[in-house]
Order: sequence, then structure tokens, then C-alpha cells
Amino acid sequence: MLGFSALIGIYFGCFGSKQNSAREYLLAGQTMKVFPVAMSLISSNISGVTIMAAPADIYKYGANYIWSLISILLTSLACVYIYMPVFLKLQLVSTYEYLEMRFDKKIRTLASTLFTLQVLLFNPIIIYLPALAFSHVTGLSVHIIAPTVCLICIFYTTIGGLKAVVWTDTLQTSSIFICLLVVFGLGISMAGGFLNIIKESYDGHRLDVLDFDLDPTRRDGFWAFIIGCTVSWIVDISINQSTIQRLMAVPTINDAKKVVFLFCIGTITIKAFTTFAGIMMYAKYSKCDPISSGQVTHSDQILPYFVMEVGGQIPGLPGLFIAGIFSGALSSLSTTLNTLSATFYSDFLSKCMPPTITEKEKSNIFKLIVIVAGILCTTLVFVVEKLGGIFELTVSFSGITAGSLVGLFTLGALWGGIAGLLFNSWLVLGNQWYKHKGLLKDSQKPFSVENCTMFVNTTLNFVDEVKEEPFVMYRITFWYYTFFGTIVVLVVGLVISYFTRTSEHHVNPDLLSPVIKCLLPKQKESIANTNADFNLKNPTKRDGFWAFIIGCTVTWILDISINQGAMQRLMAVPTISDAKKVVFLFCVGTITLKAVAAFVGVMMYAKYSKCDPISSGLVSHSDQIVPYFVMDVGAQIPGLPGVFIAGIFSGALSTLSTTLNTLSATFYSDFVSKWVSPTITEKQKSNVLKITVIVIGIFCTMLIFLVEKLGGIFELTMCFRGITAGSLVGIFTLGILFPSANAKGALWGGIAGLLFSAWLVLGKQWYKHKGLLKDTQKPFSVENCTIFVNTTLYNVSGITIMAVPADVYRYGANYVWTGISVLLTGLGCIYIYMPVFLKLRLVSIYEYLEMRFDRKIRSLASVLFTIQMLLFNPIIIYLPALAFLHVTGLSVHVVAPIVCTICIFYTTIGGLKAVLWTDTLQAVCIFVCLLVVFGLGVSMTGGFVNIINKSYDGHRLDVLDFDLDPTKRNSFWAIVIGTTLYAMVDVTINQSTMQRLIAMPKINDFKKAIFLLCTGTIIVRALSIFTGIMIYAKYSECDPILSKQVTRSDQMLPYFVMDVGRQIPGLPGMFMAGIFSGALSTLSTTLNTLSATIYSDFISKWTPPTITEKEKSNILKIIVIVAGTFCTALVFVLEQLDGIMELVLSFGGITSGSLVGIFTLGVFGLLFNSWIILGNLWYKHKGVLKDTQKPFSVENCTMLVNTTLYFVDEVTEQPFVMYRITFWYYTLFGTIVVLVVGLIISFFTRASDHHVNSDLLSPVIKCLLPKQKEVQSTQTPLLL
Repeated sequence: MLGFSALIGIYFGCFGSKQNSAREYLLAGQTMKVFPVAMSLISSNISGVTIMAAPADIYKYGANYIWSLISILLTSLACVYIYMPVFLKLQLVSTYEYLEMRFDKKIRTLASTLFTLQVLLFNPIIIYLPALAFSHVTGLSVHIIAPTVCLICIFYTTIGGLKAVVWTDTLQTSSIFICLLVVFGLGISMAGGFLNIIKESYDGHRLDVLDFDLDPTRRDGFWAFIIGCTVSWIVDISINQSTIQRLMAVPTINDAKKVVFLFCIGTITIKAFTTFAGIMMYAKYSKCDPISSGQVTHSDQILPYFVMEVGGQIPGLPGLFIAGIFSGALSSLSTTLNTLSATFYSDFLSKCMPPTITEKEKSNIFKLIVIVAGILCTTLVFVVEKLGGIFELTVSFSGITAGSLVGLFTLGALWGGIAGLLFNSWLVLGNQWYKHKGLLKDSQKPFSVENCTMFVNTTLNFVDEVKEEPFVMYRITFWYYTFFGTIVVLVVGLVISYFTRTSEHHVNPDLLSPVIKCLLPKQKESIANTNADFNLKNPTKRDGFWAFIIGCTVTWILDISINQGAMQRLMAVPTISDAKKVVFLFCVGTITLKAVAAFVGVMMYAKYSKCDPISSGLVSHSDQIVPYFVMDVGAQIPGLPGVFIAGIFSGALSTLSTTLNTLSATFYSDFVSKWVSPTITEKQKSNVLKITVIVIGIFCTMLIFLVEKLGGIFELTMCFRGITAGSLVGIFTLGILFPSANAKGALWGGIAGLLFSAWLVLGKQWYKHKGLLKDTQKPFSVENCTIFVNTTLYNVSGITIMAVPADVYRYGANYVWTGISVLLTGLGCIYIYMPVFLKLRLVSIYEYLEMRFDRKIRSLASVLFTIQMLLFNPIIIYLPALAFLHVTGLSVHVVAPIVCTICIFYTTIGGLKAVLWTDTLQAVCIFVCLLVVFGLGVSMTGGFVNIINKSYDGHRLDVLDFDLDPTKRNSFWAIVIGTTLYAMVDVTINQSTMQRLIAMPKINDFKKAIFLLCTGTIIVRALSIFTGIMIYAKYSECDPILSKQVTRSDQMLPYFVMDVGRQIPGLPGMFMAGIFSGALSTLSTTLNTLSATIYSDFISKWTPPTITEKEKSNILKIIVIVAGTFCTALVFVLEQLDGIMELVLSFGGITSGSLVGIFTLGVFGLLFNSWIILGNLWYKHKGVLKDTQKPFSVENCTMLVNTTLYFVDEVTEQPFVMYRITFWYYTLFGTIVVLVVGLIISFFTRASDHHVNSDLLSPVIKCLLPKQKEVQSTQTPLLL
């Protein structure tokens, strides 16, 4: 997988068009076809977080993750109809240029900063995951793997540009699907069949997904997924630089729509597979938990442990598994690096460049940005290694910036974005602080080591009195981080816009979403005096329905509708129709994958309902449950572990290459371009982009070592992303949906959203660290375990292929509600965001913020995106490395750098085309991996009926939780709301998504892409969810965690794969291929997008006007390399954390809420989310805050269980109630803060001459505005 990705990068960098112009490097010449762009979007948004961390999270917390499928659909719709039309019409290189057009330069800079921050937080996680999987499979150190992977990703991202990113993504998507399918099939077989998986997962409470409690502290509630995920995905899809890059890479808007459609389908499919993987692993280890029994040390190792256990003896299976993990990491890393280079150059460097800079010089700058960003991300991997669950970490960190970005793009105001950033930072960091203190814990599902055959040493903690309760906002589930960040941006932005409005304020209609333009009153003068009336229970539940519906939708808005990488891909197709097709395919694919992931989770529980691998010590971390499951059920099947590894690596490579590609574009466009001379050549631009990919890739590689130290990958992902996602969604939403929003409102809304998200995420993680905050896990058992077990409680989760099944295994199948978020996100992308972006035809979606507000808003959004990608990528890298560790025994420290290196390589040299095609390959790998694990898991866990029965008995199917309590982890509302907003970050306002959609020639293709995206996402999530319950069915009587067979819940899937397929030749390899496919796809996408963002929003302002296209390309490549390196470094930090899935959502929520809020309204959402997220992390760190896991069992474990009792007289601190809010809501809160602050400031600072170009408004709003004589647009007419 790494070799093919590198070859693709070499082809497009040396023998193809050679990426000597910024246009060729970032938009692939806008000649890309729908299918590779859609596959690129799928793989870049899947990554190893989905493949490894999500199953591990499902293994621990249940299958509530299934609700994220709804978020994907909602985000895809928002991308196609709200955000994408604006960006594609304007035809901007950086989506953050929109913010400058809509507001002013400050807003653009703010958004670009948010994006850069997002990438730098996200990429190390992407890198860490495949390195973790590789380490688990091979024993090779993460510290060796992460830098190697990052270097490869930086290499192909730097020299190949977007074409290399797209084609490597295509390759990696194939690997991901193959990995998922193999793990799925083998897992079912080894977990006693489908019915046994369902039964074990149900008995283990992994299918308790009908949780409609509105409590935002519920970790995985329905509303947390629907709201939080949707808002978060808006950042990744609708306003994401990499997404817009891809959407613009197709010739027409129709092609862009097709891309989104295919993306939706593919993503749904993968997430479905990973969800099932989670329950499948639980079914496998329901009686001997590998974590409890000490067979894995981290929950994120559960999937590699599963793979090695079920397929370790199957020739090629560990390799397949590793390939899948690495594919996801490389895709995401290369995409983010590519996008970051464009963003950074456009919004930061371009202003410093001379007017004579040539295109070649610009290209060189892009490449340099890729290199620097890659190196930075590689470094951060070592930080990620030290954190908790990758899934929550990803969502949480993303939520810090995502909410502000969504708010900035939706409102488009400075202060709203700042407010969203500050709010989300507070929220995420507060949450993580309390988790670190142990005052905040997610309630995991029960585990068992009763069937473990080894001796089990169980440590029990008795707490007489709790004096300190984490602040309630820190208890909010990480799914809401992006949503809250978006809300903060919108509220602050609108308020500031109102009070600062002027009579001459006018907004170009092209800067508004078609949805808004339809609502604007028709008049002859201006739309300034339009009075459009936009009248607007427990969020602490971890995986409630509303947490998924709201949180996931908002989060996905960032990833799809306003994501630079997403827009890059949508613009890579020729028409808007093609872009819509891309979104459609994305929706279908994503829903499928997430459904599979959710089922894998319950399938794992069905497998281990009587021997929990975590409790029995078979895995040391919940994120290892999927590899453990794969190895358990398919280790004897030749090639099965290899298929699994291939799937994991495919997801990682796809995401990594996408983020590297996107980040390079963003970084160049928003940071570097301002410093280059006007004479810079296209070749110079290309070189700058490549340098950006390399730097970011190296940085992400370094961050892997940090990710390794953190908790569950799934929650880690959501936490990290939540820091920025809310602000990004809020900023873009301000600009697109609120004509009254102005630059000041967007600025302060975005800042508020970021600070709020960071506070929320870090606060919650602090309480979790203190042990004061814990998620309620489902019960586990080690009664059937046969090995020695030393039990330690972990508050972790995972991401789709590995983390989702592990999360379903632990917390139940509530993740199934994310399917609603996927659908909502797809609709939002198509009808609200996408029309704006496609009409504008922006290379960077952050250009929109500059058009809508001013340069500051664009820079803010770019910074949020950069932060989000740099936090997210190490998680993506870590998961496949973790799976590889479990399958091969190779250290995460060895695997992660290798994956990053390959991803950086093909992202750097291949550009968007390499990312797209590697994404396509990796998407196939992911699906194959999920299906194999699915089939084998069902077979090995006693059949489908046995899986369902065990999952039902284990309470893994308790998904009908409609409690409105926001502190419930996985309630229906938490999942639907949280994942919808989160998905909006990934789909609607995601640079990488827009990159791909804009790359298509027609709008119909764009819609098709969104549809396919939603479909694929739902399928993958469904597979992941079933994998989770399948694993539980396998280990329902011997929990691998409690029996110490795994040390982390994220290791459940690899453990499961090796357990059931070890003897199957090729199965471990197939599993690894799927894991690496997801990681590579995400990594390459984020690197590609990050390079574009950094260049466009930071570097381009410093480049001379004479800079050549080749120089630009080189700068983009450098950005990819630096970002990739940085993300690789963070993997080593991520290794120290636990629960990847929650980590992903929490960290993502720091920025996602602000991004959604900035794009949707405005400015103060980031402060809110940062406060909640950081508070939550703090209380979790202290142990005060814990998620409620489902019960586990070790009664059937065959090893001796030794129980050590600890008597604790009292706990002196109780987390603040906000820190108990489930992470699904982080992006939502960030978005709300941005919108509220932004609108308030806009109102009080409005000017009488305030006018907004109708092209900068969503079609939804424009149709409400009075008819007027619009200013003639100078943009290139859009092909229909």
C-alpha cells in the first residue's frame, strides 16, 4: 500500500503533469472524474479513526455510533445545497478566500488559522492509529512506523499534488473496503455468527442505541450524534478546504454533487461496517475482555488484537488489515497536508510574495509547506501517543476549531469565530483535564473476563464520596463540541454583526448559499435591509441519539461542506452535478462504512461478551479491540490479517494524504501567498505547497508519539476535532446563511467558538484524567478467559474501522444513529453550503470568508482548520499503527513514521490527483477489509443470531435512548446532533471535501459525489457498528481488556481479527490494509488540503506577485512535508491517551464548532468550546469524569483472574456540569457560540452601507431575500 501510494505520487509528480502550477497541484486541472474524487473523499474522511478507533469505541461504549450515519447524510445535503454552490460559483483556490470576500481579511486569516490548528491537531492522530495497528501486528515501535508513514505520505503529497492525493486515496479506499469486508466476514465467523453477535451485543448492552435523552453529558446519545456529528462533519465536508479542492477538481457542479453523493454512500457503508465491527469484537470477547484481561494495553488496540486473534494464522490477513489502516491514515494525511499547503500559502504567505512570483515557485512553496506541516504532525504523534482514547480525542480536538469554522462560514464574522474558538477550546480542554484527573469518566458498557483462560488480576476502585463534580459543560459528550462551537460563532457573530452594522453594508449574493438567497426578499437596491427571520434535555450522555444527530451533523458540516479538502475534491470534477454525485456517493459510502463499523462493534461484543479482551488483559487499550478481534477470528486464514491491516492503512493514508494536500493549499493560500512576490511562478507555488505537505506531515508524525499516550482514539478524535470544528462551521455558516453578519461579528464569533470549544474539550479531558469523569461503558465479562488478567478501567474509544467497533464494544451500538447525521449533512452540503462554494469556484473555501467578511476571518478559519488537521492526523496515523502492532508486533513508533513518510511522499509529489486516486484505492481496501472482518467475525462468533442475542444480553443494542440529557455519552440526540454538525465540518465546510467537489465539472456530479459520500459513509459506519457488537459477541464472556489480553480498547478489533483469523493466510494483512487505507486516505487528504489552506491564507500574502506556479507547487509540497512530520511526532503523544474515538471527536470539537459557526454565522464560539473541551479532558484526566461503559464479563475466561481492590475514601472534586456534556455536542456548542457572538457583534457594528454579494450567500437564504439588481459577477460561469 505504501509502495503503490509512493508510485502514484512519483507518476503525477515526475511523469504526469508534474504539478508545476498551483492550479494543477491543487485542483488537478479540474479534469478529475467523479468516482476517484468520491473515493478520495470517502477515504480521506474515514481514516484509521473510523477503521480502528470507532470499533474500539463501540466495543467499550456500545453501537450508538450508528447514529452518525444520519449526520453524514445531513452533512452531505448541507454541502450540496448550502455551502458547495457558493464555493464552486466563486471558483476560489482557498475556501477561506470566501471569508475575505464576504467579510474582510481578518476573518479569512482567523479561519485559516483555525483550519491550520485543526489539521495540526488532527493529523498526528491519523498517523498514530495505523502505527499503533502496525505495532500491534508486527511488534515494531510506533516511533519508527509513524515517521516512516508520514515521510512517505509527505513525499507523494509533495511531489504529486492533488492528483497524487486523489489517486492514492482511490487506491487506499479500495484497501479500506477490502480490510473492512475481510474483518467483517471473519469476525462474524469467529464471533459465533451474526445472530450470536447481536445476542451477545444485546446482552452486553452494546445495542442500547435507542437513547433519545437530550442530556448533552451523555457520551453517545442520539442527539449528540445527530447534532454534534452533523456540525462536525460540516467542517470536514462543506467548508473544508480539502473537500472544496476536490469538488473543484471535477469539471461541473453536477459532477461535484455526484462526488458528494458517492461520498455519502461510501462513508455510511464504512461507518456501518466499523460499527458492526465494534459489536462483533464485543461478541467475540464478551466473556473475556482483552483489555480487562491485559491482553491489550489500550482500547485502541482491540481491533488489531481481534484481527490477529481471529486471522493471525491466515497468510496475508495481518498485512491486509495493516494496509487498510494505513490507507485511511495516508489518505487523510495527504489530503490535509495538500489542503493545508494551499490554505497556508493563500492566507498567510501569499501576501508576502512578490507580484512576479511564478506558478512553479508557488508550487514549490506549496510543497515546502506540506513538508513542514508533515514533519510537525509527525512530531505530534509522540504527543498523541500519550493521550487517551483516539476517537474521543479526535472529535474533541476537532471541536475546538470546527465549530468556529462552521460559524465563520455560515455567518462570516471575526468576533463570532474567535468566541467560538475560545468557547470550544475551554469546553474540550476542560473536559480532557477532568478526564485526566479521573474526575470525569465515560460510562462504558460492561465487560467480562469470566471465560478468559489466563490468570486475571482485576483492580477495583471503591469510592466512598465524590466531593468534586466536574462543571456540567465538561461532562458534555464530545459529539457536541463542534456543534457548540458553531453555535457560539453564530450567536456571537450575529450579535456583533448587528451592533456593528452600517447602512452601506451589502453582501454579494454569490457569497451566500442558494438556500439563503432563495429566502432573501427581492428588491432592486441591496439586500442590506433584508429582515430574514431565522427563528431559532441531556447533552452529557455520551452516545445519545441527539448527540449523534446534532453533534455529528455539525461536525460533518466542517468535514464535508466547508472543508478545504472536500471542496478541493468537489471542484476537481467538471460540473456541479458531478459534485453533487460525489457528495451522494460519499454519503452512501460513509453511511455504509459507519454502519459496518457500528455492527463490527456489537459483533465484537457478541464475540467477547463472556471474555472481554480488555478486562482480561488480552489487549491493553480499547482501540486495540478490533485488531485483536480480527486476529482472533481470522489469524489462521491466509492473508486475512493482511487484508485487515490494508484496510486500516488505507483509511489512514487516504485521510492523511487528503489533509496534507488540503492543508498545504490552505496554508499557502491564507498564510504564505501574502508574503510571496506577485511574480511567483506556478512551479514555485507548487514547490511551496509540496514543502508545506512535507513539513506538516513531519509534524503530524511527531505528534503520533503524543497520541500514543492518550486514551481511546475515537473519543480523542472527536475531542481534538471539536476544539476547532465548531468555530469553523460557525464562521462559514455566518457567511453563507446570515446576510446581516459582518466581519467583526465573524471574527469575535470565531474566537469565542474556539475558546469555548477548547475549554470544553480540555476541561472534560482534565476531569477524565483525574478520574472524576467517566463514560458509562457497557458491562464486560472475563468469566470465560483463559489467561492472567490485571484489570484497569480505561475511559477510551476509537474511529470507524477500529475505534468505532471498539466504542460499540464498550458503550453499545448507539453509534448507529450517526447514519441520520450523515444524511442530514449530505442534504446540508448540497442545498446550503455547496451552491455557494461551487458558484464561486474557490480553490480554498476560506477565500469565501474573505469575500464574505474580510481577511481576518479567512485567516481565523484557516488557523482553525490547520489546528484541527494537526490534531486529527496523528490520531489517524496512530490507529493503523496500533493495529499493525497487534498483528505483527512491530512498534507503533516504527510503523507510524513509515506510514506518514509514504503518505507525505505521494501527497507531496502527486497533489490532489494522487490523493484522489489513492483515496479511491484505499476506499476499496477499507470496504474489503470491513467485509472480510464482518464475514469472518459473524462466522467465528456463532452467526448473526448469536451476535444479536449476546449483544442484546450485554446491553450493546440499547440504542433507543432518547434522553435529552447532554451529559449522557451516547444518547440519540447527542449522536445525531453532534455527528451531524461534526460531519458538516468534514463535508460541507471542509477544504479537502470542497477541493474534490470543485474539481468536478458539473453541479450534478457534485451532488452525486455527496450522495455517494453519504452512502459510503453510512455503509462503513454500519459495518463498524456491527463489528463492534460482533466483537462483543465474541468476547462477551471473556473481555480481552479486563483479562489483560489487550491494554487499550482501541486494540479490540486487531485483537479480534487475529483471534478469529490468525490461521487464515493473508487475513491479518488484509485487515491491516484496510486500516492503513483509511489512515493514508485521511492523512493524505488532510495534508493536501492543509498545504493549500496554509499557502492560500498565510503564505500567499508574503509571496511576490511574480511567483511561478512551479514555485507555488514547491511551497505546497514543503507544507505537506512539515505538516506530515508534525503529525507523525504527535503520534507519540497520542500513544499515551486512551479511547481514540472520543479523543477524535473531542479535539475536533475545539475547532469544528467555530468553523461551522464562522461559515454559518460568526465569531465567539471557539472560546466556549475550548473551555468545555479542555475542562472535560481535565476532569477525565483526574478520573472525576468517566463515561458509563456497558458491562463486561470475564466469567468464561480460561486464564486465572487476579483482582486487586483499591479503596478510595473520597474524591475531593466534582467536575463542573459543562465538562460532563458528551463530546458529541462540542461542535454544536462551538457553532452556537460563534453564531450568537458573531450576530450580536455584527448587529452592534453594522454600517448603513453594508451590502453582501448574493453569491456569497447560500441559495437557501437568497431565495428569502427580496429581488434586487445584483452586481454582475466576474466569476467563471458554472457548467451545469
